[in-house]
Amino acid sequence: MANKSSLLSFPWIWPITGGGVIAGAVVAWLNVPIQVEVSVQNGQEGVDPRIPIAVNLIGWGAQIQNLELTTSTGKLIKKISQPQQASDRYVLSGLKPSETYQLNMEASRQFPQEQLVSTVQFSTLRQPELVSEPPKVLPKDGAIRLEFSEPVTKVEVKGIPAQVEFSAEGKTVILKPENYKQGERYTVEVTGVAQKDFPIAPVTFKIRTPDALTLEASIADKQQSLGVGIPLALNFSKAPANPEALLDKITLDPIPPGKWKWTNSKTLRYVLEDGVWPAMTTYTLTADLKDWKAVDGSWIEEPLNTTFSFGPDHRFEVDLSRQRAMAIENGKVVREFKISSGKGATPTVTGTFYIYRRVKIKTMTSGGDPQGPGFYSVDNVPFVQYFHRGYAFHGAWWHNNFGRPMSHGCINMSTQIKNARSVNEDAGWLWKFGAVGTPVRVYGKAPGTVARIAKSKQ
Repeated sequence: MANKSSLLSFPWIWPITGGGVIAGAVVAWLNVPIQVEVSVQNGQEGVDPRIPIAVNLIGWGAQIQNLELTTSTGKLIKKISQPQQASDRYVLSGLKPSETYQLNMEASRQFPQEQLVSTVQFSTLRQPELVSEPPKVLPKDGAIRLEFSEPVTKVEVKGIPAQVEFSAEGKTVILKPENYKQGERYTVEVTGVAQKDFPIAPVTFKIRTPDALTLEASIADKQQSLGVGIPLALNFSKAPANPEALLDKITLDPIPPGKWKWTNSKTLRYVLEDGVWPAMTTYTLTADLKDWKAVDGSWIEEPLNTTFSFGPDHRFEVDLSRQRAMAIENGKVVREFKISSGKGATPTVTGTFYIYRRVKIKTMTSGGDPQGPGFYSVDNVPFVQYFHRGYAFHGAWWHNNFGRPMSHGCINMSTQIKNARSVNEDAGWLWKFGAVGTPVRVYGKAPGTVARIAKSKQ
């Protein structure tokens, strides 16, 4: 037999073996070719990288001459080049998931002379990895969709409470967050397992919720005795979705003559038919918009309920040509005053307005450089009623030239506050007659001036 020697050539064996039975066993053993047993099969897929690969050499007198474990790219992972005995068991650990390996082995034995070359290729379990980009923003009733490279069987979510759903093939994991707040930042950690309970590559990402969609009425709740010229608008912090459908959710009780109109994407105004509210009437505004979404997915958290009421039909008129102001009630002039409007270089604006702010005593300043020309700062200005930007009705104790232009644009009126003269309290009377929301109409041209026309604020 090739590469084999008979026991008869070794007479010393015979007495040791004690006869033919043992001799036969030894012959049979020597006739068994050397073999390598590997705990994985050639071409096997889905090998668990957590379990080391075992290599056993079978055959009396056999030795491992060379053993190399490389990746599919040729990277050397393990190398044994010193002869090793067959009784040794080789354990190859440190495998990684989603990798293909090649195990090359060379073994030999001198008696009988024999060589063995063996190659085993195998691939480890493919670890599911995230292949999609998580969303950056979580809108109302939003979901976080995570696409993995391999099926996932179980996940655990930290950082935000969420229900978990899986697609039929298991590659898509859908997180449905619960009880999350607007204007928050969350760091989400997703761990889990795939087939054979092999862990997925951990996923960590940041997600935020948009700032809340807020809604405010231009008329505050429980306002009373308002002037009939005050406008009503609903101001949204962001453009709401389905703006026309939103109108069905807003009610005014009682219904005044007019209609809602969008003036821009974030402002909804009630346009009155004749520009003023019915006097001595109380209204309730209800905007049942809880959970109504904005375009960016944010939402309104609470409904809006506002009650407000109007006082009598009082109005102000100013005739710049005559330098007169008039207090009007129910369409009739009840009192007329001499005033001083803006001078030629600083004319009073003309147009229709409303009193938007009232301050009983105020320091009025022109702003700008205190050392510059035209700068002024006056303390103790009484009964200030603003109707357009910095233009206001107010008392002027520093002069008594009413009936002619004297101001920087405001409507000066006589006052007894801090006044050394004996004069009428016209500014104080108009203060009591007016209110926030009182309509104002300014017309004509003051002597020696060019009228400055402003757009109405109604």
